[in-house]
Amino acid sequence: MPDPHRRKLTGGHYKDTAAAVRGYAAKVLPPSDTAGTIVIGPVVWELSGGGRTNWYFVIGSTDAAGTFRADAFKIREDDKAQADECRNLMITELVLRRPPPMIHSFYDELAMIRLCEAVFPCERTRSMRAAIELERDL
Repeated sequence: MPDPHRRKLTGGHYKDTAAAVRGYAAKVLPPSDTAGTIVIGPVVWELSGGGRTNWYFVIGSTDAAGTFRADAFKIREDDKAQADECRNLMITELVLRRPPPMIHSFYDELAMIRLCEAVFPCERTRSMRAAIELERDL
């Protein structure tokens, strides 16, 4: 069963990048009156079938019940520039919320998940940190 706290952008029906980001933020991220802290990770890549590169960034937050969630905003095309644009638009979208949440923006996955583990202590953040440390051979 898919993890309900990890979603991918499937915005093929959006007409432009800004609309996709706004739609994603409205659908997935908690309302600003419940979102105390939001963590945005760096744009990173993963290989998918056929050796294709998928660019994405992760947004860490909590849902209304206070449960940690990590949402992956994935770009369908192999386009890092578009992923960077989406990440910047997401930060702008969050800053415009009233009241704005506390936003932490990172350019290093490990630093991001270490903050998540401190702010949102749970088994999920611990296992995500351990996976990144293992990947980096720390």
